[in-house]
Amino acid sequence: TLAIWVAGIIATSYAKVLSTALFWCMWFALFALLRAALAHSNPLVALGTMTGPSFALFTFFMITDPRTVPKGALDRAGFCCLAAGIDAIFRYNQHPYAIFWGLVLASALYPLLVWAGPFLTARLRTAAQGKA
Repeated sequence: TLAIWVAGIIATSYAKVLSTALFWCMWFALFALLRAALAHSNPLVALGTMTGPSFALFTFFMITDPRTVPKGALDRAGFCCLAAGIDAIFRYNQHPYAIFWGLVLASALYPLLVWAGPFLTARLRTAAQGKA
């Protein structure tokens, strides 16, 4: 597993997508702690997934694929948050392929959220002004 982490850090640094891997790890860890709190379980068990080789391979060679993630840093952070959130929902429900479904559904949903973002923001702003 250590070899995968070292190779992954080198490869993602060279490809200039290390920030995506770090965003993914950050969001995954935060959602793992949330899952542990909701399930009243040991947080180390939820975080333990991050020590496995499948997590390292996914982190450095799947979610960082340039054709998978958006271009900007803020968009990458949002994409990783969405993928980790979907993964957390699936893991909470004990689905065995949570990490895969997180990536697939985030890849499908994120462009729709970006497209609908300005419309939703305008609607929320209008609603907030109406109540003020």
